[in-house]
Amino acid sequence: MKIAIDGGALCSPKTERFGTYTMGKGIVEELPVFDKANQYSVYVFCKPENIKLAENAKLTELKPTKNWMSMRVSWEEFRRPSNIFLALNQAIPLYTKAKIISFSHGLSFYFNQNLYPDSAKRMLSQVGAMIARSHHIVVSSTKVAKELRLMDSKVKVETIPFPVPKDMLDSLPLIPQRKNHFLFVGMDHAIKNLAFLTQAFQKFSEYNDNYELHLVGNFSRYASAEKRIYSHDNIDRTQLKDLYMHATAYLTASLYESYNLPVLEALSQNCPVIGLKSAIIPEFEDHVKVVKTLDEFVTAMKLASERPGFISIANEIKKHFSWETYLKSLTALFV
Repeated sequence: MKIAIDGGALCSPKTERFGTYTMGKGIVEELPVFDKANQYSVYVFCKPENIKLAENAKLTELKPTKNWMSMRVSWEEFRRPSNIFLALNQAIPLYTKAKIISFSHGLSFYFNQNLYPDSAKRMLSQVGAMIARSHHIVVSSTKVAKELRLMDSKVKVETIPFPVPKDMLDSLPLIPQRKNHFLFVGMDHAIKNLAFLTQAFQKFSEYNDNYELHLVGNFSRYASAEKRIYSHDNIDRTQLKDLYMHATAYLTASLYESYNLPVLEALSQNCPVIGLKSAIIPEFEDHVKVVKTLDEFVTAMKLASERPGFISIANEIKKHFSWETYLKSLTALFV
């Protein structure tokens, strides 16, 4: 069979390579290796960097970029039909005869429309098309599956949690040396609730002023050497792994998360995680310190600073959230 993949996320600028990019890259590289029986064509509108494809996969650059999914990808599907179309980024071409398997990255824009004034309408339209035309909708959490079924009880939704990214699978030091810093990784968007995180850190600093808060992403507007808050908008994955490994704890306070990949990455590096309940999916709750209020959050930070010891969870996480499990579940939908 010919399987087409929407690889548009691979063309994201370096400063915007968040979870969608990381997982998209992983799927594009690992799926053809796992499934050697089929041929893969990855649709892109650029020349992606550092993509390693198996022999049964190829990049198909489609231009122009205007109306790329609705028109250009549709034209490609008309000229060279696929058997299966993997819509990794929620969008579906107007035309394809292929069996559509869509990937939903959550409904944050549905529950928090005021935080997405420029895109909520478009994304709601995409979800409607997914529900109407997809043979399966793949989600990464039972939370999102439940939300989609509330929108349409007949939707064919499959829960397949994302695996640990390949570059986080290397063996770890037996006892990593914790440093006096807390960590957050992501984008500067209101849904991530950065004001809460910085407030929590300032309250914690009243208790112990020997710690730093490191924000990985474009967070220059929050950076303050005086407040010991630092922004890192141009680090590579090796440096990110080091930050996870040595952090006192990873912090997350999002108002909504469909998965929260940095939590999984942190756990895979034996880094403790503190999160507001709204930021933690059910699949992670057993491994994370989940809190509900600002005071509880700060208290958890204090406890983490007082017990900066080793947590041995990485092997369990890597086994449970494995690529083999993920790809077996995904390819089972091809039949």
